[in-house]
Amino acid sequence: MVFTVKKMVGKPYPELVDLVLEVIEKQLGRDYPWPGNVRELEQCIRRVMLKRDYRGDQKTQNGDLATILAEGISRGELDAQNLLSGYCKMLYRRHGTFEEVARRTHLDRRTVKKYINEWNNPEKEE
Repeated sequence: MVFTVKKMVGKPYPELVDLVLEVIEKQLGRDYPWPGNVRELEQCIRRVMLKRDYRGDQKTQNGDLATILAEGISRGELDAQNLLSGYCKMLYRRHGTFEEVARRTHLDRRTVKKYINEWNNPEKEE
């Protein structure tokens, strides 16, 4: 990240690196998959410099998990446990904290953490 910021700005800029890391942690979470690799990181740095905000590619970020859940529901092969676990995992990827997922689902934070950690891909079991 330091190299990319230096390349873009023309000099070392530790404050910007700290700001980008803070935005990533807060808005994307640690598990963000970076589907665009270096190009997406560069875009993230640009947006943080301009808007102090970066939400990532939500479609790419949650699309696979949302598709798995939707297909499992439509086939009638997804039990309630996996549905709730998958939904909590999807929200966690989007919002980055157990607390935010708990707030949105009206579940206890510890319960949310348990569901997220228990999530397994129902497609892999077939």
